[in-house]
Amino acid sequence: MPVYNVNTLEEFQALLNLPNLLVFKVYANWCGPCQAYKPQFEQLSNQYGDNVIFIDSDVSNNFVNVTSLPSTLFIKNNQIVDKIYGIDLPLLKQKIAQYS
Repeated sequence: MPVYNVNTLEEFQALLNLPNLLVFKVYANWCGPCQAYKPQFEQLSNQYGDNVIFIDSDVSNNFVNVTSLPSTLFIKNNQIVDKIYGIDLPLLKQKIAQYS
């Protein structure tokens, strides 16, 4: 399944209402680690199919407050249930298994 790039608050709110686990990456185009994470995040989105929805958004959209980039948030039932700051693929997979 593709990564959905969210650019408007309306798009973000519509996804929040889905029953699926949302894996939400916050990035910046100027952030080198964010760019390195992009293909890995896309590969993971293809591995998990329809059960998990992968979305990303530029930090300038201000949908959520984060203290580090990249940040990955896990959203279930319209609530942030967990976060990862930086890139940690084994931990990311562990949290997907935990919350999906």
